[in-house]
Amino acid sequence: DGTRLAVMGGSRGSEAALMIGARYGVRAVIATAASGLRWSSVYDPDVAAWSEDGVPLPYMPTSPAAMPEVVTLEDGTTAYRTTPQFVTSIADADPAALEAATISAELSDGAVLLLGGADDGVWPACQMAQITLDRLTASGHASTHADALHCFPAAGHVGITPGWPTADTGVVHLGSYAFITGGTPEGNHDATRAGLDALRAFLASELSP
Repeated sequence: DGTRLAVMGGSRGSEAALMIGARYGVRAVIATAASGLRWSSVYDPDVAAWSEDGVPLPYMPTSPAAMPEVVTLEDGTTAYRTTPQFVTSIADADPAALEAATISAELSDGAVLLLGGADDGVWPACQMAQITLDRLTASGHASTHADALHCFPAAGHVGITPGWPTADTGVVHLGSYAFITGGTPEGNHDATRAGLDALRAFLASELSP
């Protein structure tokens, strides 16, 4: 049913979901481990990750002072918590650059559901989702739609993804590097259950005929 479409994306996909919602007539948008800001390419901080009609879209500048937290794991190996890099870049950003990189979620025709973990080790999902909710509230969108933000206190980056294993180590390996995703097994479990309940209720409400 083309009149009952929703879009959902997590992590970098949350940027895509929010931008699609702002441009196309979908009934609902779900963004998990969400960011209301556009960031650069994963591989090059000086290249845009997103474009529209072939034109690169503004993205958050990376602060020269942005550094990850280095953590020594129980087995003696090194892992990185990258959230501090994003927090520093947001704090150091010029207001004009910050505004240009902020996704205009308030242009969405449908309601927006934001899910995040307060212990996200990859990026500050709750802080960046709050940026989106603030825009939705200031524009009046939140008062006319069922916009909501759920920030789960002991959840990490993947703990609020439906179907994702929760009893893992909270560390992912990409090549020779290890990254901390955050959260505790209990916190990720609880967030997964609560997030899935919120997601089902949201879709049932927003996509009803």
